[in-house]
Amino acid sequence: MRSDGLPPTGANARDDRGGFAAASAGGMPLEAVQQLQQERDHLLLLHESLGDVARAPSLEARLRVFVDAIQRIGFGRVTITLRDAALNATVIVTTGLSDADDAQLRAAPRSGEIWKRRLASVQRFRISNSYYLDGRDPWVIAEFGGDVASTLEPGDDPTWSPADILLVPLNSARGTLLATLVLDDPADRRRPTLTRIRTVELFGQQVAGMLEHESLMELAARRAARLQSLHEVGSLLARSLDEPTILRSLAARIEAVLPVTTVVVMTIDDVGAPWPRILRRGGEELDEMFT
Repeated sequence: MRSDGLPPTGANARDDRGGFAAASAGGMPLEAVQQLQQERDHLLLLHESLGDVARAPSLEARLRVFVDAIQRIGFGRVTITLRDAALNATVIVTTGLSDADDAQLRAAPRSGEIWKRRLASVQRFRISNSYYLDGRDPWVIAEFGGDVASTLEPGDDPTWSPADILLVPLNSARGTLLATLVLDDPADRRRPTLTRIRTVELFGQQVAGMLEHESLMELAARRAARLQSLHEVGSLLARSLDEPTILRSLAARIEAVLPVTTVVVMTIDDVGAPWPRILRRGGEELDEMFT
């Protein structure tokens, strides 16, 4: 009883049976309050993870922070796979897998062609911006059945099976697929709620943003290196008056700076016509100008 003689209210109000019932001014049930608290905790976890990511010394270390944090949302196994333009795996970071399963995944990752086929056929499993793959579906069994299998036993949720997978594509701002995030083995052995899926997507958005930033920084660094090399070419040419030496040096340095396999240097003759002078292909200077 409060000092004003009114019954207690709020989250710690005692019910008629002597227990405490979570409530709000609107009579919010205990389960809803617990879900809100869980969402708050997950957002705090995301905030803490971003600080850890900023301090991580390498890309793989930053990805490790994310997979460990996502696991704490309630998934036993988490895998982030970075992918190139052909969707082939370039970097794999996992948590929750056994050493043998992790080694198996790294030794024989599914090809980009397989992932293109998979992603073209998953629309019917879409939930929010992710795909919840029912492990009992014949297509899912055919496509993912040979991947690392779960060892969990079925739970009391008839809509969940140990073979279920949550697949979250991580895209750039332009829609380019940068990585795939795969989760399974939920701690409660239940199908994840839409709220939990969207929480995972929040983490995924942070990963995608980080990857895009890394890509832009690498591109800027490569361009800066090329500009510096071209400046050095100009300085080198200014120190020589021998035309053949200048042309050979120019071709060799351009080949080293730019992503090309063949370089042809042409000059203008006395009548104003272009004339090929130097040909380099595959790192070697060739005499045959038109082969």
